[in-house]
Amino acid sequence: MNEPESLRPFLFQMAAALIGCIAVVAAAAVFWPEVEPSSPTRPIEQQLPGRPLRVEVIADDLRAPWSIAFLDDGRVLFTERPGRVRLVNTDLTLQDEPVLEVDDVLADVKLGLMGIALDPDFAESPYVYTACGYRDGDQKRVRIARYRWTGDAMVDPETLLEGIPAQFNHSGGRLRFGPDKLLYITTGDADHPPNAQDLSSLGGKILRVARDGSIPADNPFMGQEGARPEIYSYGHRNPQGLDFEPETNRLITSEHGPNGGDEINWTEPGVNYGWPEVSHNRAADGMEAPLVQFTPSIAPASATFYAGALFPDLEGDLLVGCLRGEAMLRVRLTDSGEMQELERWFPSRYGRVREVQVAPDGAIWLTTSMFDPPEAHGAEGYDQVLRITPAGPDDANRDGLTVIRDQPAMLPAEMGLGSTPDERYAVLCASCHGAEMQGALHPRLLGVAWTQARTEQELFDVIAGGIPYRGMPGSRPLIHEDGCRELAAWLWQKHEASLPGASLPAATQPANGTQQKEK
Repeated sequence: MNEPESLRPFLFQMAAALIGCIAVVAAAAVFWPEVEPSSPTRPIEQQLPGRPLRVEVIADDLRAPWSIAFLDDGRVLFTERPGRVRLVNTDLTLQDEPVLEVDDVLADVKLGLMGIALDPDFAESPYVYTACGYRDGDQKRVRIARYRWTGDAMVDPETLLEGIPAQFNHSGGRLRFGPDKLLYITTGDADHPPNAQDLSSLGGKILRVARDGSIPADNPFMGQEGARPEIYSYGHRNPQGLDFEPETNRLITSEHGPNGGDEINWTEPGVNYGWPEVSHNRAADGMEAPLVQFTPSIAPASATFYAGALFPDLEGDLLVGCLRGEAMLRVRLTDSGEMQELERWFPSRYGRVREVQVAPDGAIWLTTSMFDPPEAHGAEGYDQVLRITPAGPDDANRDGLTVIRDQPAMLPAEMGLGSTPDERYAVLCASCHGAEMQGALHPRLLGVAWTQARTEQELFDVIAGGIPYRGMPGSRPLIHEDGCRELAAWLWQKHEASLPGASLPAATQPANGTQQKEK
């Protein structure tokens, strides 16, 4: 398979942004993937010997394939955000017609049909569970439902849980059955950070319910006045990765952070994971610090432990799909649960990686997510579902198969958080306020009066300390006080020049006196 031209610059675009996310078996590629060890905060530019892999494009021209489930007869189900569940046959061809189309799905930006899971006793109880966005009056919500599987369709929907707060961003949506045969559900804060600390809200939580939607008697907040009994843990921003370590049955989750501060957490019942009061590596009494945090952001969208025969050296490793990181991470943990090694696979080769799942035969399946506004607006041939297995001795000589030797990733080793105000703005502020300060997920910064900062000193206080109740983290844990002051002075000058009666210059003088180009 030829590498799409539109994907080659993705890694460079990502690096620049961090310094300013149906067919049958169409093609397959054999290549030597990069295995790039890196620090969670400063990726190291280094290439180690890879291994020949066969990558099959199971389906393409999709729209945000979100989650995968493997049927016991060898077929595969996956969701598409617009409300479809698709079926892959045992010969790895995609069935033309969906097995389910949700009539009332609310699908826009990053909300829609998301997680899918199979009943743990599927042979006797053939139920398929989904998490789907819907509209309730003027409110956006997520509903957990289950359907009966007939062998070729999902029918007889039952609502198990509804009214979960949602937004076009930060809506969680991952489903996973635990070793206890209970259903675990991730929910986001719905772009309203106080939800995460509010025990009367289902937003910003890990939830746990029985297969029929009832509440397990040993849930940590069962019987507590004012608390929702479905809650398993709280203080989460937007967790979307969820799995159980095979040897220990410990629950691990991955979570999208604010400006960096993405997390991997061992998740325990009743524990507060801090959002929005703390983020990154900051600690507070009664709030759990993350096992690992990533700055700049990698946007960890899924997490699964490898267990299978095809890649024995990956046994027990955590595989993480990365949207902004545009890669799959392999995380090796010690027996005590600490991070030991971190490798970055397929950097920028397939764009934004949403789902990583391990099939019963040990193959690794990935889905891409190139329709994720505002970070990504599509690419030719996308989205895709991919299947990865070790390459056979004759694969390189078969028609339609090529051998590709990847070059080392070009992500700078010392990219960090930037050294000038415009670089720091790009890393810390642009994802919410826009690369040109025009507004994105949050308001524009130019040409309007500010309500949170009426002086340069107030702006420094906001940058350094954040606005926790609005979900804006402080930058002081990430950059030193002088860096915060330089950023405040640079932003204040641009803001003042943009107001009526003033013109925005093509270049400005930041506090340190070095001229910065406009982006």
